[in-house]
Amino acid sequence: MNRYLKTLKGMFWYRDPKDYIEVIEPPKSDSIIHIIPRKKKNLIQ
Repeated sequence: MNRYLKTLKGMFWYRDPKDYIEVIEPPKSDSIIHIIPRKKKNLIQ
């Protein structure tokens, strides 16, 4: 878990572990995952 937090440190700013968990917790993480493929499809078209 520590390695996971260190990896995402550059992508997310968090003050408390609770705030951090809210960011990576679904459904927010799911929407981010769905947004990425949509952008790629738009670029291809």
